[in-house]
Amino acid sequence: MDGYSKIICDPIFYKDLKNWLPEAEITTFYSDPLPGAFDYLYDYKNEEYVVMLFNAIGHEEGNLQVRDHINLTFNNPLIGKNDDTKGVRFPDLSNVYIFSNDEESTVIASGETRQLSEYKDKIFTVKSGLNEAIVLAHAGIKIKAWLIGNLAEFYQEKIEQQ
Repeated sequence: MDGYSKIICDPIFYKDLKNWLPEAEITTFYSDPLPGAFDYLYDYKNEEYVVMLFNAIGHEEGNLQVRDHINLTFNNPLIGKNDDTKGVRFPDLSNVYIFSNDEESTVIASGETRQLSEYKDKIFTVKSGLNEAIVLAHAGIKIKAWLIGNLAEFYQEKIEQQ
């Protein structure tokens, strides 16, 4: 389980992950966060990285690493006065995710994604999780993330093999 002790995931994955990894700290994405809802993420500042598992709308095949995201929701969890003890005012979001070039990876997006149909790579739409990724980047925490099409397969390939 090493490396999978802190998992932030789509709520649909929570029950299975908790059964498979009872010792892991597993939290779920917020669909409609209130101010301060993401403050718990700053507790991960001493972690090398956090694992995020996204559920894409209509994606049921395989599991893909996430290499980038596009936030088209016009919402940002960092709006307001910045607390410099938590992170810099404008964090670099160009290198949020840790991924291997040896594995297939993808870009995910949240919000109105129709205008992305001309993009050279296939982009998968997710309902939630990008706010958490932005806050983790603000805190300087790297993310290993996957777009999950088959959670049981992901568990067998990535977690049980450790």
